[in-house]
Amino acid sequence: MTLWGGRFAMAPDAVMRQFGDSIAFDQRLARVDIQGSIAYAKALAQAELITAEECDRLVSGLEQVEEESTSRTF
Repeated sequence: MTLWGGRFAMAPDAVMRQFGDSIAFDQRLARVDIQGSIAYAKALAQAELITAEECDRLVSGLEQVEEESTSRTF
């Protein structure tokens, strides 16, 4: 997978190519990464570092990202 197509005269720098090559791997990790972020948000709320409302908003957003990631609409 490449980050961009034929609009550029030169190939991307090797560092950018390496970054782009990790996207498929990142997509496979998305679900567990999101679940970890949800658990962390809940721990922050339990420690009273964020409010219950902030936690709910974070969890809701993360669940939406997970749904979009799973359905490949992200």
